[in-house]
Amino acid sequence: MIDERAAGAHARAADGLWRGVPLAAQVVCEVHVGAFSPAGTFDGLAERLGELAAAGYTMVELMPVGAFPGTRNWGYDGVFPFAVQASYGGHEGLRRLCAAAHRVGLGITLDVVYNHPGPEGAVHEGFGPYLTDRYVTPWGNAVNVDGPGSDEVRRYFVANALWWFDAFHLDALRLDAVHGIVDPTARPLLMELTQATTARSEACGRRPLLAAESDLWQRSSTHGRSATMSQVREHGISVGVLSNTMWPRDWHDEVFRRDGVLHLIDGSVYSSEIAWTKPHPEAFRAAMAAVGATNPRTCVFVGDRPYDDVHSAQSLGMRAVLVPHSDVPPYPEVVPDAVISRLSELPSLIASW
Repeated sequence: MIDERAAGAHARAADGLWRGVPLAAQVVCEVHVGAFSPAGTFDGLAERLGELAAAGYTMVELMPVGAFPGTRNWGYDGVFPFAVQASYGGHEGLRRLCAAAHRVGLGITLDVVYNHPGPEGAVHEGFGPYLTDRYVTPWGNAVNVDGPGSDEVRRYFVANALWWFDAFHLDALRLDAVHGIVDPTARPLLMELTQATTARSEACGRRPLLAAESDLWQRSSTHGRSATMSQVREHGISVGVLSNTMWPRDWHDEVFRRDGVLHLIDGSVYSSEIAWTKPHPEAFRAAMAAVGATNPRTCVFVGDRPYDDVHSAQSLGMRAVLVPHSDVPPYPEVVPDAVISRLSELPSLIASW
């Protein structure tokens, strides 16, 4: 048995005033614990941290270390998310590594796998509805995040993310292949993870980070959206973005730049940078400030989520336009000021008001 609360307190004490590495200053070196040193352990890696710091790296990203069968593994076939691989040095070895890294100014990011358990040694299905056959991923049945019993499954993974931060004082988690998590719910697991991590940052005095690997974003035709945004701005109306997200600003800017609309955005707010997410009113106030607006009655919020977007904007005094999305369930109690099927309808709607 391991007293993780005591261990977490020890990790915080060992780190002293460590506050992490700012996102803009992160230079990441990804390493495999079992292959990085002759010992193939956390302690073996710790002995070489000085070399990484001298080379200019500021973050060390560990490939997954959740327990797996055998003594060496790629890492992405782990079966016990709450256990650290014993052959690498186990829980205490990882704590020593994190403390040693922080002493030389290096942050630690850990890859975690929430999209599937490994094929050998997994026992989750014997203890609850962790998997579902309603969706199939490249690794087999999908993790159940939207079916019967999924509330507890989601709590399990949220608790795991917080455990890594609390028990080991990690600086960031990199979520593996989130496109393999089939989640059509109104409050996606990724949003829950982001909100829980943000809340935890207030308690620990620093902001742990989340990053996600995804291939969901594909280029699509944006000519219509570009023309719509240009028309709105030609009428003297500022265009802003407010997004619940775990991705950093640079990532979003790159998507908008790729799609040719970055120059049409007057201000943007991402929950990865502030202490609130939609539907919190402070998130909307931050978006107003980003475009220089002071009166919510002069603002129109456009979104696809009846509660988080429409209801919350209206509660603050904004007008709200709903663009229905097939994956977002309706919310009959919420009545938007208008409903449109495509953004190209927006300029004429605003003109009519």
